[in-house]
Amino acid sequence: MEFNIKDRTHFLCITGSHAFGTATEHSDIDLSGYATPPIEYLLASYKNFEQNDQKYLPKDYPFNAEVTQYANTHELKLDPAKALDQNIYALKKFFSLASSCNPNIMSILFSNDADVLYSDEIADELRANKSAFLSAKVRHTYSGYAISQLKRIHTHRRWLLNPPDHMPTRSEFGLPEQSKVPADQRAAAEKLVEKLMREWLLQEAEIDRSVLFTIQQSLADFIATIDPAYQNLEETARTAAMKKLGMTDNYIQLLQAEKRYKARHTEWKQYETWVKTRNPARADLEARYGYDAKHAYHLVRLIRMAKEILLTGEVLVKRPDAAELSEIRNGSWTYDKLIAYSEEKDKELEEIYRGKKYVIPHTANVNFLGSLCTKLHQKVFASDARR
Repeated sequence: MEFNIKDRTHFLCITGSHAFGTATEHSDIDLSGYATPPIEYLLASYKNFEQNDQKYLPKDYPFNAEVTQYANTHELKLDPAKALDQNIYALKKFFSLASSCNPNIMSILFSNDADVLYSDEIADELRANKSAFLSAKVRHTYSGYAISQLKRIHTHRRWLLNPPDHMPTRSEFGLPEQSKVPADQRAAAEKLVEKLMREWLLQEAEIDRSVLFTIQQSLADFIATIDPAYQNLEETARTAAMKKLGMTDNYIQLLQAEKRYKARHTEWKQYETWVKTRNPARADLEARYGYDAKHAYHLVRLIRMAKEILLTGEVLVKRPDAAELSEIRNGSWTYDKLIAYSEEKDKELEEIYRGKKYVIPHTANVNFLGSLCTKLHQKVFASDARR
């Protein structure tokens, strides 16, 4: 990056737990914002800028004054080694993520004025049109992030209760020490299978997600009635795709075994990393409560925000339920309560979405947002030209 990020930044705000109202004395300061790089970064093929990340607080940090002022105002102690987590996005990328209702980007776009550290006229105009980015897509983006939290909770709980005790070997999966099929051939075969699966499951088609879900569920129900060995739709489609491509039963078994081995080996590596890098305080909470309570707190927050946005059109970054969320992060909910809650609330979200009970547009006005994005870039580059 060959430009001064501070000179090109339009907006900077506090995000994360401090913005949610759930911060503790140990919480890092999370900063987010957006900037416009010089015009050559948008036009030249050999230059690119999507975002600028910073994970610590050096003495020459460009936004030191803003961070220090915020810390002093809120009586926070700054640890230069780990006090900061900053993400500044290119304005074009910010528009793309915001129009897709990315939850992290929504928290920047709808940040409270008290958490704004810097905002220029470009940011002011963007924030004046923030509601234009909202759409019913939040049902899937917020719940998608929530599901990712739930998957981590399930995985970590499994590791807590039944930790893997060794690195898997190829022989455990009936495989020779050296694969009979070269890696590049396996990759090519997997690519063909994946392409055919996505076509069959309509995953590349421009179909409303709720409609696609209904189609896939009906297909799964049909297959289950005629195939005693049916497990799930994707595995059935995968096996069928292999046969359609002319693969023999032996070759299919070999590819399936390689896939299972690779998945188990990847999980072993993830488990090792998890053990080595776990925060001690968080590990203690996991050991006491049997699951990752921090992931649970984010899961509940995301589900609640999705419902609020759909029914009211408001994005409440500063959480009215901050006290309860903090309690959840400290393990106040049992694992069973969390799972029951997430399943119940996801059904509610689906009912709101399918019944079109939401007050925001089904899809964002991409033509308006595209024009706004172009207009703001033109303003920036016109200002550059006058310098």
